[in-house]
Amino acid sequence: MFRIATAMRIVLVAVFMLLPAQILAQEAPPKGEDPAVLEWQDAITSQIEAFRRGDGPAALSLAGNMFQESYLDPAHFMSDIARIGYQPIFDSVSHSFGVYRREGGSMVQQLVKLTGPDHRLYEAVYAMVAEPDGWRVHGVMLRQTPGIAI
Repeated sequence: MFRIATAMRIVLVAVFMLLPAQILAQEAPPKGEDPAVLEWQDAITSQIEAFRRGDGPAALSLAGNMFQESYLDPAHFMSDIARIGYQPIFDSVSHSFGVYRREGGSMVQQLVKLTGPDHRLYEAVYAMVAEPDGWRVHGVMLRQTPGIAI
């Protein structure tokens, strides 16, 4: 499990090095510009909802093939994701989508704003890849942001 958690951290660091400042500073593309937006946003929403209800098999099914091949037990996937700092996603009570950035035809980074049960605010940048069976999560960068939700 240590090797898998280390690999996950490397992927997440690589995602962060690619774009946090760029995506967070960017303006939203015009509505209707990219027909695949709803597809990758549906995948993100489905995984967030699976985390919220503790549904490991559903959450893992929306992760990239690399994660699916590494985790034969969805419960280990869930515990590793929570343990390495993503519990705020599990505990979130709402989320909304911000800007996104396309990286070629099959990769995108999507900003997601989350609200925790304590009204704390978080931003996550999801690295999404179009795999043969649909859009899958390949990494997430999560940070707490100043302020509270009211």
